[in-house]
Amino acid sequence: MGGVTLSLFSALEQAFGQYLGRFYSGLVADTPQMQEYVARGLSKSIVYAPGRMIDKIDEVLNEWRKNQNVSGPGLSSLLPVCIVCIDEDFTPSMVDYGVSVASPVDVMLPGDELNRAYKMRLSANDYRAQIAFIASERHSAHSLALQFDLFTQGPQGRRFQMAHQFAGQSLPFPVVLEDINVGAISQEVQKNLRVNVADFVLHASIPVFQAPGAGEPNDGKAAPAGYKVVTEVTAVNMRAGKMIDNAVDVDGNYSEVRTDTPPTWRVPVVGDDDDEVTS
Repeated sequence: MGGVTLSLFSALEQAFGQYLGRFYSGLVADTPQMQEYVARGLSKSIVYAPGRMIDKIDEVLNEWRKNQNVSGPGLSSLLPVCIVCIDEDFTPSMVDYGVSVASPVDVMLPGDELNRAYKMRLSANDYRAQIAFIASERHSAHSLALQFDLFTQGPQGRRFQMAHQFAGQSLPFPVVLEDINVGAISQEVQKNLRVNVADFVLHASIPVFQAPGAGEPNDGKAAPAGYKVVTEVTAVNMRAGKMIDNAVDVDGNYSEVRTDTPPTWRVPVVGDDDDEVTS
């Protein structure tokens, strides 16, 4: 991904791809087609399709069958294959799963050696996702669908982390799979093909980080510079004639220094005719 600017949605696609990589690595080959599939490698076995895949399954399959996966004459598209789609349309998550944070909150990032201060909002959304398990015979399509269903019910199968990049930090945010319907759906879309479909929802918490814009005050540190923060507070106890100097350094260490100082003003007392406010 070098040189590519990732969008807020890209982090979810990338993380779900890694999740499917774990699914692929645990597959058991129970048919001759599955034996070839398991040995083929992830990059030629699970692919993304744009848009709502089930609505365009014929179009996606035609494109896949034109794909030059292996050299040689004739059709070079490999089967079985898993075609994946995450719909860019979304709905806000129910409060049972998470609440969006619309007003910016002040944050400092764990691991940021410069201790820069930023602002963050959080969008909690539901994304519809689908996987089509496609094979030239029903046993391999059924095997893929069944093993995916088992994977979603196993350890770490219902949730994963997506990494958002900001200020040189990789920050994990949670994604949860819900409303999973796998295996029961079967579609005969093209001759000599069997397609089983998994349909589910991804509950994703997507952060929006914010740094000072052009012309806004900042801390002067390395880009992206953070917002200015209070590092020292001085309070004067006028009656005791004490000055208390409280300071917090950039590492978060607190210190307090008390010194004697004459008061520079006093609080008027009821019945006192002296209006003077300086000593």
